[in-house]
Amino acid sequence: MEGGRVDGVSLGIWEFPSGNVLEVILTPADATGARQFQYQWQRGTPSEEDLAHYREVVKPEIYARAMEHTQKWGGIKVIGELEG
Repeated sequence: MEGGRVDGVSLGIWEFPSGNVLEVILTPADATGARQFQYQWQRGTPSEEDLAHYREVVKPEIYARAMEHTQKWGGIKVIGELEG
């Protein structure tokens, strides 16, 4: 994936209609307790078709998986949402 490896928890890897691949990492908490989603695209900027697929399919899965971790960690504040 582009940008090198980010420390944190991988929430999953998704393949998109264009063939592009996205891995979403939930970063470790910062000093305020906030965590960020880091989006690592295999082929750079997603297409409009990929963004639509992200909104309809992937985004709900990301949040569901983040919520699973919320239960483990006793609460979570996430910043850094992908626009779209």
